[in-house]
Parts: sequence; structure tokens; C-alpha cells
Amino acid sequence: MPTSSVLSVDQALWALERGRNVEAFRSIRSWALKGEADAFHPLGYLYATGTGTRRNQVAALGWYRRGCRSGSSISALNIALIYGRAGNRRLAFRWYLRAEDMRDGDAYVEVASRLISGRGVRKDAMRARRYLKMALRTRYITQAGRQSAAMLLGGLLASARGV
Repeated sequence: MPTSSVLSVDQALWALERGRNVEAFRSIRSWALKGEADAFHPLGYLYATGTGTRRNQVAALGWYRRGCRSGSSISALNIALIYGRAGNRRLAFRWYLRAEDMRDGDAYVEVASRLISGRGVRKDAMRARRYLKMALRTRYITQAGRQSAAMLLGGLLASARGV
């Protein structure tokens, strides 16, 4: 167990909000290195953004992967974002599917969006429609995700009617 000078993961997240980035990074890293699953995703984020440490995309991916293996769909989404920004759309799509496998509503929307546009995958409007309907039915989605799903589904339905 970490020494008493190390903040808990929750305390470290509060420290981040108060601008105590280095202290938060050190505490979260300490917990992650000891195998605390709740620290994996935050540590990946800190490395990805360079908050409290130097920016390190390789380390970010490693910690996001550990977070994903521990059940964090947000980690899978962030991995998809990293690969997408690097131009690897197929690999990004695979990571969106991993988040979707964890029943993440925002991942349903991302998968559908890519099925509509053909980014990283062959276009498939029918499959996209199914994902959008799932997104609208789930409780595990942000309000922005729900709005995007409704907008995309409306667009699909309008194009199917020839509007």
C-alpha cells in the first residue's frame, strides 16, 4: 500500500481540479503501478495530455489498454481517438467496437458515424441505423451522444425517404 503522503485516486482527481497536477500525477501513477484499476484510465489521460508530466502517447496507450482490460469503455474510446488522430482509421474503428462491446452508448454513436461515412470501415447504413437505435435506448450515454444519435438517425431516415 502506498505511503500516507500519496493521495488516494479520488483525492488525486480532486487535486487535479485544483491545479495540483504534479502531486496528482505522482499519486495516480503510484496507485497504477501497484495495480489499482481505478488509476489506469486517469494515468493514461495524464500522459496523453501532458498534465503533471511530459506528454507521452506511448505511455498513454499502454495505460489506456490496461484500463480497457479492466473494463473502462472510456479508455477504449480514448485509444480510438488517438489512432484516429494518427490517421489509422481502421484501428480506431476496432477500438470503437471494443467500447461498444462494453455497452457504451457514445461508442454506439461513434461506430454508427463511421458506418455512415465509411471512415475506417465499409459504409453500411442499415447497420448504422441499428447502432443509433441502440444508442437511443441505452442509459449509458451522455446527453451530447444522445443528441448526436438522434440527429444522425434523423438524417439516415430522411435520406432513405429521399428528402
